[in-house]
Order: sequence, then C-alpha cells, then structure tokens
Amino acid sequence: MSAAESTGPYFIGADFARVEGWTVIVVLDAEGRIVAFKRLQQATWTRIQQTVERFADTYTPNAIALDATRDNKIVQDLEDGGYFVDPVRFSPSNKRTLVENLITDLEAGRITIPESANTLINEVEVYESRTSERGRVRYTAPSGFHDDCVDALALAVSAEDPTPRTIPSTL
Repeated sequence: MSAAESTGPYFIGADFARVEGWTVIVVLDAEGRIVAFKRLQQATWTRIQQTVERFADTYTPNAIALDATRDNKIVQDLEDGGYFVDPVRFSPSNKRTLVENLITDLEAGRITIPESANTLINEVEVYESRTSERGRVRYTAPSGFHDDCVDALALAVSAEDPTPRTIPSTL
C-alpha cells in the first residue's frame, strides 16, 4: 500500500539490529494498516538511519518510536534532523506493556497486517509468553526465531497511542 492509498497521520516503529537479528521498520496509518515494512540485516548505522529518514520523509509521521536500548546515535541524529522521535529503552516491564498493547489491538482488529508481510505474520504467530517462577510474564520469540518484526510493530503501535491497555483475559 502506498501513502496515496492510505490515511494519515502515520506512525513509525523501528527495532534496530546491527550484527545479529534484523533491523525492522514499520509504518502504520491512522486506520491501523501497515503501509510500509522493511527488514535490513547487517546494515551499517548510516544505512539504517537513512532508511528511517526516507520513511519519515515519505510519510511525515506524527511520531517515530525507536529502539533506544543500545547506545547508538541514531536517535540524537534524527532529533537533530528535526524528526519527532520517541526513544524507547526495552526493559521487561515496558516490553510487556508494548506487547500487550499490540496483542490487544490485534485481537480487537485495530491492526491490519498485509498478507505480503509473511515474515511479520510468522513472527506474530510463533510469539509466546512465558511465566517465571515468580509469576512474571515475559514475551519473546521461541528459541531459533526472531522477534524484531513484532518489536517494530509494537513500537509503531506505541507511537500511535502509548496508553497501556488491558489485555484480554482469553490469552
């Protein structure tokens, strides 16, 4: 789907990986449709930043929620470039909130994943929750799988509305 076929405002989520895993950038429109989706592997920080900037210049998002867990300068460079950036440092508690908001929105039909986003669909389908001995819920991809697409989508959902939602009791 192109920007001309979708409805703004737009929201971008980006999960970064420099060496292992994938850098994933997701753009959501106001209707919760994924209008752009990009995966990069073993890309330089410069290429990653240029890709985020290209998406931001194309869609003019209201917010860009970025993985700021690692000490990288992309967040600062984007802010210096005039982009509205929401840096998100993953921790067990805020990742849980991000993922539960995503689950809630997917279950309610507020997010539409295009059939062409096979990798994202596969990651969502295998994503799981684990409960620790202390009763804490942790969301993650099973061993041998990635969660980069899920994290980027959760960040895009967060850019749209960071308000914690109540997870359905059926999960």
